[in-house]
Amino acid sequence: MRKFWGFYKNESFNVGCTGGTVYIYDRNGKELKKFKDFPYAYKATFMPDNDIIAVKSIAGYIGFYNLDSLSLIKKHKVTNRGAQDEGFVFSANGKFFYNIEKPVFSTATQLGIYETGSFTKINTLFADDKKMVLKHLEIDKKQDAVMFWVLCVAKTVEYLIMDLLQFLTKKNL
Repeated sequence: MRKFWGFYKNESFNVGCTGGTVYIYDRNGKELKKFKDFPYAYKATFMPDNDIIAVKSIAGYIGFYNLDSLSLIKKHKVTNRGAQDEGFVFSANGKFFYNIEKPVFSTATQLGIYETGSFTKINTLFADDKKMVLKHLEIDKKQDAVMFWVLCVAKTVEYLIMDLLQFLTKKNL
C-alpha cells in the first residue's frame, strides 16, 4: 500500500487519503477504487454501522461516498477561503453529520448540520458569533450527543452550550 496522510478502517473497508486521491481497499488490502473529486483531502470518518464515509478537504470541500457501490453520493463546497481542517463527525445513530466550517476566513467558524438521508445541510449554528472559534467535535455514544471544544472571547461558553443543547433537543438531533 501507499503512504497516506490519513488512513481509516471499518469492518469492510480501508480508506487512505493522500491529499489528491482517496483510495478504497477491501480488508485484505486489494485496491477497489480511487476518487479524485477534490484536492487536499486528508481526513475521513465512517458513518457508524454503515459503509459510508465522509472525506474533508482543506480546500473547502466535504464529500460523502458509498463504499458498497464505490460512488460519490454528494459533494459540498463549504468555502473558497480559509482552511477547512477542524473537526467533523457523524451522530452515534448515523442520522446526522456535524462539520466545523470556516466559510468566511480561518477564525470565523460555524457548525454545519447535515441530515444523512440526502446529505443536505439542514442548519448552521454560531455563524453570527464572531468571538467564538469551534475547534473539535466528538460524539458521546452513551447519550448520542455531540460535544465540542470552543475557544471563546468575551461570551460565556455556558450560554452557547445551553443554546446548542436546546436546539438539538427541539430538533431531536
